[in-house]
Amino acid sequence: MDQAKKASRRLMAGLCIEQKLPDRKLVKRWQETVHSGSFDADTCANEILENVGDQMDTSAELLARAGGLQRDFLMMSLQTGARGAVRNAKRKGRGFLAYLVANLVAISAYSLILAAMAILLRQNRGWSYDDAIDGLIRYVTHLF
Repeated sequence: MDQAKKASRRLMAGLCIEQKLPDRKLVKRWQETVHSGSFDADTCANEILENVGDQMDTSAELLARAGGLQRDFLMMSLQTGARGAVRNAKRKGRGFLAYLVANLVAISAYSLILAAMAILLRQNRGWSYDDAIDGLIRYVTHLF
């Protein structure tokens, strides 16, 4: 069997495993061979594809996943290098901006609740915050 045929069988077996088409016991057995260090990719691919049989030809999910994988491979070169770095920086910038806006909204809402509580306590109970504010100012000025 030539190299291209082996590679395509290995990839197809991997896609079948990802789509949970083969028997679970067979997959577990091959996972154990990976752990033990006796994994043979071609034998595994042959067993997996033999176990899957005609399911491979009728699985729409398998075909869709293969197309997605092909698209990922096609676009991989754009994810690296200068274009990828610019795209990654933009993505991180948007993430930081969203984080900043979310925190500003949360702090503003919390501050408005505290201000409303202070106003209500001042109005209903007659509490004065002047002494507390003056004490805080004195404390800070004595630090310096």
